[in-house]
Amino acid sequence: MRIKHHILFDDKSLMPTFEEMGFYFKSEFVVFEIYEDDSRWPLIVDFMQRYQVGGNRCSVEFSHEELARYHWLTLWCTWQNGYPLPDSGPLDSIAGTYDLSQYCTTCGAGWRQVAPFRILSEPTWKRRKIMMLNWILDAFFVSPQTWHDVFRPFDIGYRPVYKRMTGVPMETVVQLDIPAVLPGTFDLSGDSAHNCAVCGTTTYFDPRSGRYPAMSIIPTTGHAYVSQEEFRGGTLTFRQVFFSHEVYMALHAYGDKNCEFTPVVNTEFTSP
Repeated sequence: MRIKHHILFDDKSLMPTFEEMGFYFKSEFVVFEIYEDDSRWPLIVDFMQRYQVGGNRCSVEFSHEELARYHWLTLWCTWQNGYPLPDSGPLDSIAGTYDLSQYCTTCGAGWRQVAPFRILSEPTWKRRKIMMLNWILDAFFVSPQTWHDVFRPFDIGYRPVYKRMTGVPMETVVQLDIPAVLPGTFDLSGDSAHNCAVCGTTTYFDPRSGRYPAMSIIPTTGHAYVSQEEFRGGTLTFRQVFFSHEVYMALHAYGDKNCEFTPVVNTEFTSP
């Protein structure tokens, strides 16, 4: 298990400082990733504490041997490619894809997908197997071949993805269809819960730091579920997506270069 930090500074004047440490940047932002076992990590911590600037998202990377010991795992995709269209803003872009009649503009809850996404162009997959769109944190997209080889054997369906201008189904990408909701909830006690004063919905911060909190009911059937809980993700809330051990093993064998899995803490296999 390794702890990784995703660091962001929007002050370009800081670039020379970080370049001296061996970091190089392709955009106007100072964005990089660093592990806590990197010899430069203490310097980064000191810099952030002294200047009180920057963003830091922490995640944990598990080895395959560690992940393979669990019945259930949640997935995060490191490739966020493109936007739902039209792309004038998060709500405009999904107005035709989601039913927003119950949507709360205060907390972001209340949406429901009712139609396929439209995107601009076919993805360039190269060695990547799973894709997310910007703004949408609980929809996963794969090539039809990946769906057929990895997900179809576990009865995980798909939705078509349409070209924005023509409305014709795309040939190289589909959305995984995961309608099943987990039968139980998670132990999310603490300060992460927020009760919306407008709609009354309870939403949470993403608890993905270390192993995922315990499930109250562990599924014994099925291979893909979404959480009952909604998590804060900007304009829209999102639900966590969970895959079974069998799906994880199949995707790992197939090549999961841009996937980050987190095991659910109370689903570890027990020794006979």
